[in-house]
Amino acid sequence: MINSPTGYFRRLVMTRFGALLALAMPVVGHARCPDTALDPSSYTSASEDNQIVVYFRGQPGAIPIGAFFSLDITICDSAKRWAGTLTVDASMPAHGHGMNYQPEVQATASGFIAEGLLFHMPGQWRLDFNLQGDAGSQHIYSFIEIE
Repeated sequence: MINSPTGYFRRLVMTRFGALLALAMPVVGHARCPDTALDPSSYTSASEDNQIVVYFRGQPGAIPIGAFFSLDITICDSAKRWAGTLTVDASMPAHGHGMNYQPEVQATASGFIAEGLLFHMPGQWRLDFNLQGDAGSQHIYSFIEIE
């Protein structure tokens, strides 16, 4: 089989278009979420069916080691803001332990704020977001590397 320049160009365009479409899908699927959720400094995690997306970022900035911090959290459920409740916890699976403190979560006008988190050492942490709503519960987690 001979590959023509036209066939090569068609495959290149379709491959590039497919990659762009795949990158745009999470944004398109949750376009009605608040603009703050699309902040490039945010972390993102989704439910297995991608119907619920959790956006979070450290406050006042990068997540520190050995100091208390807060998480600003926005949860979008099929492109609308989550109307249920939320609890947050964190652990280090490689070390078999969690945090020494229990964070408090409060609803805000833009989502939730979890206060009182403290990562006492560097490494990979697993943040657990436990959502409770009218339709039941969801458990969403995200791994983040703290240096």
